[in-house]
Amino acid sequence: MNAHTDQWDWSALGPLALREAGLVLTSHHDAEDAAQDALVRAWRARHRCTGRPSAWIATIARNEARRVATRRAPTPLGDPFAACPAAAVQPPADDRVHDRLEVSRALDRLPPYDRLLVTLYYGLDESAGQVANRLELNEATVRVRLFRARKTLRAILEE
Repeated sequence: MNAHTDQWDWSALGPLALREAGLVLTSHHDAEDAAQDALVRAWRARHRCTGRPSAWIATIARNEARRVATRRAPTPLGDPFAACPAAAVQPPADDRVHDRLEVSRALDRLPPYDRLLVTLYYGLDESAGQVANRLELNEATVRVRLFRARKTLRAILEE
């Protein structure tokens, strides 16, 4: 099947590309850039699409988002209390809030793709199989990458 451009609904493919790029990137601005790049790539190579245009665009958008993610260095959250004098503001007494801040800071220090895996698996409570399907990876690959991401998180939290 050769998908013809006159059969494509480009107005629906734009939001799809943005949504898929947003699964990989945390910055909406970066996701928009990746989605636009994906649509340009798809338009230029549309004659090579042999399946559903939506699936093809989704794959291109995720790949573009991964390219953007590898170019961006993760920025640590920093200490939210550093800007205020110690006497004026004390960190919350509740250990759970402190732990959440520490985990949040550690997640911010992960590479974007690892952060995505951890967010999908733990934050959205998806199974390794669901994460693999969403990212078009092998389930074993997802498990190995999650193992490595947890190991990195553990090292960051122990610093």
